[in-house]
Amino acid sequence: MAAKCQKDWVSPHKVSLLILVKYISSRTTEEEHEIYADCLTICRDKLSLLLLEFFEAPDLNLCQLSQQLKIVDVRLPGLVIKSLHVLLENGISGISEFFESLEKLLAGQEPSLHKKSLFGLFTRRMILSFHKMSFSQVSHFVDLLRIYLQDDCTSVNIDMATDINEYGKWGGRKKPFLQGSVSNRQAEFFLAKQVSLIQSSEEKALSPPELQSRINSILAASPNIAEAQKNSRKHWIVCTIILSSNSGKENLLSMQINQLGWLYRLEQDGSPQAKQLLDRFVARASELKIPYLTSLGMLSHCQYEAMAGASPPKVLQNQLQMNIVNSQNSLTDLMTTAHIQQAATWQLYGKRTMMQSAEATCLSLCSLAEQHADRGMFQEASDILTFCKSKFPKHSGQSRLWMATEARINYDRALLQGDMDKAQTYVEQLAAVDKSEADYRFALNMLHTGTYTEVLPFLQKLLENSREKVSLSGGKTSAAEYQTRVLLALTQLFLLLEDPVAALPYALNCLTLSCSHYLDHVAALASLHIAQIQLSLGLPTKAVNLVKRIMVQVLSHGSLYVQCCARFLLVKCQLAAPKHEEDKSRREYDLMQCALPALDTIVKGFRKLGAINKTRDALYYQAMVYDELGYTIERNACAAECCELLQRHPVHNTSSSLFVL
Repeated sequence: MAAKCQKDWVSPHKVSLLILVKYISSRTTEEEHEIYADCLTICRDKLSLLLLEFFEAPDLNLCQLSQQLKIVDVRLPGLVIKSLHVLLENGISGISEFFESLEKLLAGQEPSLHKKSLFGLFTRRMILSFHKMSFSQVSHFVDLLRIYLQDDCTSVNIDMATDINEYGKWGGRKKPFLQGSVSNRQAEFFLAKQVSLIQSSEEKALSPPELQSRINSILAASPNIAEAQKNSRKHWIVCTIILSSNSGKENLLSMQINQLGWLYRLEQDGSPQAKQLLDRFVARASELKIPYLTSLGMLSHCQYEAMAGASPPKVLQNQLQMNIVNSQNSLTDLMTTAHIQQAATWQLYGKRTMMQSAEATCLSLCSLAEQHADRGMFQEASDILTFCKSKFPKHSGQSRLWMATEARINYDRALLQGDMDKAQTYVEQLAAVDKSEADYRFALNMLHTGTYTEVLPFLQKLLENSREKVSLSGGKTSAAEYQTRVLLALTQLFLLLEDPVAALPYALNCLTLSCSHYLDHVAALASLHIAQIQLSLGLPTKAVNLVKRIMVQVLSHGSLYVQCCARFLLVKCQLAAPKHEEDKSRREYDLMQCALPALDTIVKGFRKLGAINKTRDALYYQAMVYDELGYTIERNACAAECCELLQRHPVHNTSSSLFVL
């Protein structure tokens, strides 16, 4: 980078700006320029703002300056051109008199131009720079000023009626930096503006050839500006990448991308001022309320500090602040990048498992295992839990999470297979890590074994305990989900006792509680139980409508077991629905034909889950439908498979077909 900023110097472009500053600030107008008095009065504010931009921008040629001034007022270019010609009439003496007139604007107790104003500071700098120039330098400057105006002498009428559009032909002569060296401030402003235009409105930015020409002009005038050297090479590489991509030159494209990556690394690793620049970038982006650039700067800052050997607490604190900015502004793409950087930082510090050893990671793996188990992929669920065990051994704080998940999955599988001994064993394992969940599973065991007299008071006790949990606003409790499951178990109990009327209040309470807490899945399960009650009470048509209404929720978010149970219940309700007398036989036949594919899907699902009792019930019902349709071979096949299941797994509960779930 440049060792220091370039000093100010007088250029023809800056003389043009000084002319405008003089006429804006002067309280009197020269006689030959009185015709511009109204123009200066009307456009004073707009012209002042435009001049402030010119102070920081690179020098322009006269054509470009005229085009910008014409936007404010078409008469302003004529004023500048006429004043420049007046200066050149007397040569060096005319230039000296001009700067003396500027000094008079700053003199006196009430000067026309205040020294501490932006215009005053700019004018004072130019006056000081002019006084430091030697005679030969001033003479050379006059020659530069003539070059600055040479095209005007032959093609432009500087009268009031001057048509500025004739200056358009000057646009081909790109001499924005022929006046002398370029300061770092001007180069930085020019490059920043072009980058901003490329990102926001590309059509307003300079074309790639013109931009490269401008950068070359900066380098020719001031070769010590390292920023321009860097941007010149980077711009060339980027343009080559784009052209290579469009022309299909994959090898060249790969090489250029590699070069761009190395250039980026060189500018990051080789700059001793990188930290200061990053600090300024982050502070400026925060001040301008640009969260994306703020987060991006913090990301680079964290990377720099980690590689530069900053203390880990400082690096991690900065990463925490970056995560806060990303979360507050929903910067999802930068969130992902930040997480990757955090993992890389921990790996850099030699703590390779730190980013995985968190409760959120363990919970995610447990949830993933449960999702696979819900779809009958028990081996995959076991593999996920095995991986979780390797990351979180038994002595770790998160081991309770995967232990509880493993016990629940094994219990559900044993219950589906009808192995009550294993189910009881897994309940005991679950009790060591989750007592309330183990109590609920113990009640389900009693339901499946038929000990109804014991399970009723036990479930009522669980229900009472769940109601005594911490109360929230609006009459809600923190144990709503657990309470709804107990209510479903009580509903199931009375259905097994063939008392649907007594089961209805529990199902309705469950539906109300789940809806008030927005538990859509539990509400769907409660609706399935209500549909079973309606079917038991001889209302199959209402049951069909209810099941169809919640089928979208079940098929979208329910487990494979719940989906199969819902389909099975829908088939039973449809076949039990009353028909019109005149076409009763034909409608029954059509419904049975439509039910066969659904029953095949149901049987396949139960087989995949290993649900012995449910598979047997579905096969029995399928055999009955085949018998009604007269399909003897298919009926016998279903009956034979059903008998085989009965021989291998004797029925312990004759009411197993009444289990909704």
